[in-house]
Amino acid sequence: MPPRRQPMLEWHQTAALPRVGPLVLAVANEKGGVGKTTMAAHLIAAMLEAGLGVGVIDIDARQKSTGQWWTNRALAGRRAGLPAVMLESIRPTYLPDRRQSETQDLELLLAAIRSQIEHGARVVVIDCPGADSFLAEVALTSADILVTPVGASPLDLDLLARFDAERREYREASVFTEAVAAARVRREDGFGAGSPIAPLRWFVAVNRLRPDENPATLRPVADLHALSGRLGFAVIPGLRERPVYRDLWREGLTVFDLNLRSTPDARPARGEVRALLRALNIPALARKL
Repeated sequence: MPPRRQPMLEWHQTAALPRVGPLVLAVANEKGGVGKTTMAAHLIAAMLEAGLGVGVIDIDARQKSTGQWWTNRALAGRRAGLPAVMLESIRPTYLPDRRQSETQDLELLLAAIRSQIEHGARVVVIDCPGADSFLAEVALTSADILVTPVGASPLDLDLLARFDAERREYREASVFTEAVAAARVRREDGFGAGSPIAPLRWFVAVNRLRPDENPATLRPVADLHALSGRLGFAVIPGLRERPVYRDLWREGLTVFDLNLRSTPDARPARGEVRALLRALNIPALARKL
C-alpha cells in the first residue's frame, strides 16, 4: 500500500543536518492530553540532576507548553537555585513561498542545535508539535531517540496504526508512523551522504495510567505490543497519573526539586522517571541512575 502522505523534508535539505553532536531526544505525539510536555520536563530535570548538560528546543507552536514551563522554572530557579538549562523556542515561518519558509525553519532549528552544542549540551531534548509539520519532520530526522507517550486507549492506538482489535490484525500505518519511517530512511542514507547514521530508536511509553492499574491486564497495551515488532518501536512504562505532576506544573517544578518527606507521592514519581530514562539506555547516563 503506498504511503498516504508525501514527506515535506526533501532529500537535499537533509544534507545540512549535523552528523556529529550531542544525543538528540525528541518527545513527539500528534494527540494532545497524553502528558507529552510533563514527560519532557521530567526527563530533562532527571538528566540535570544526574549532572548531564541538557539543552531544550521547543517547537510546539500551538501549545507553547515547554516554553511556559521553563519561564516558570526560571523564576523558581532564581529563588531556589535550580540547575540552569538553555531553552530555544522556534516558531514556524510563514512566508508567501513555502520553500522559503521551510528553508528558514530548517536554518533556525540547525542554529538552535549548534547553539546547544556550543554551550556544552550532551543531550538536546526537542518538544515536538502535536501536528504533521515541516519542523516536526526535521526534528524526527535529527533525533537519535524518539519517545512517544500514549494513553492506554484505542484512540491513542490510532495515532500509530489502524489496527483491527477483534481480529488482532494490522491494517495500515498512521500519518505519524509514516513520518517516523521516512526519518529512518533518511538516516540510513546518511542525510544524503550515502554513509548511514545510527538508526533512530523509537520508544512508545504507556502514560497516565492510574497508580493501581496493571498494564498487563489492559487490551490496548497488549495491542501496542502486537504492533511493536511490525512498526519498529519498543513499549516501555511511562509516568503514572499522579497529582504531584499537575500540582508542580504551574510553579515550573518537578519531583526532583522536592523534599521527599514533605510530598510522599514524589518518591514513586521519581522512581518511574528514572525507570523511563533507564529504558531509553542513554550511554552518558549509564552509571548515573
